[in-house]
Amino acid sequence: MEAFKLGYNEACYKDFPDLRSDIIDADKAGFDFIEMRFDCVRAYLQSGGRLGEIGALFDGLSIKPATQNALYLYPHCLEGRDHGERREWLERDLELLEMLHDEALVQSAIVVAPLLKCADQTAQFEREFVLDDCARALDALSSRLHWCNLVFESVGLARSLVRNLGDALEVIRRARSPRCSLALDSCNLFLERLESDYDFSMLKPSGIGAVHLMDGVDPGSRPDDQSFVTVGYSLFP
Repeated sequence: MEAFKLGYNEACYKDFPDLRSDIIDADKAGFDFIEMRFDCVRAYLQSGGRLGEIGALFDGLSIKPATQNALYLYPHCLEGRDHGERREWLERDLELLEMLHDEALVQSAIVVAPLLKCADQTAQFEREFVLDDCARALDALSSRLHWCNLVFESVGLARSLVRNLGDALEVIRRARSPRCSLALDSCNLFLERLESDYDFSMLKPSGIGAVHLMDGVDPGSRPDDQSFVTVGYSLFP
């Protein structure tokens, strides 16, 4: 297997300067890739930048775009009866992702498991439904984005419908698309049981699409508060 390469993860750094500075600074620091996030790209566009110029931001630099962060799933995502504000937001992200593929050669996207407003709402969804629904949504995305590799990420928060690696791996197994892999996020893995003793024996290196690593201090009573993070890294195969 080819060695993983180091990427700068904008999603792990709360107060990013701006997309242009992030790219330049990450290149100077020796990163191979930058994992751009949608809100950083939109902030760049709102400040006067043009979508067609994003690819040119990488001209003359060693750093390249990596997996785009992130598309967010929700129950019944992309079904025929899926309408409303969440679908509108997803459609905007999908449209922007297509443009980033055309303009900056972005080839993949992080896809985050459904996050509900509160933990109490998770009881209304049975595990089998969640696994099948997420797999179906990944296949729908894969069919629509025929060029895109999808990197599925579980979240250990109690309000997440896919909280652990075992269920995330089962989602990938049930998905028909061969372009689905897993994102291993150090914070999200920790949040499930507030422990760092993980069992990765079920995983194969070829099934890992990204590894997110963050440094920082112990957040104490608020483990889900990422403001303590000082920098984020991503590893890509």
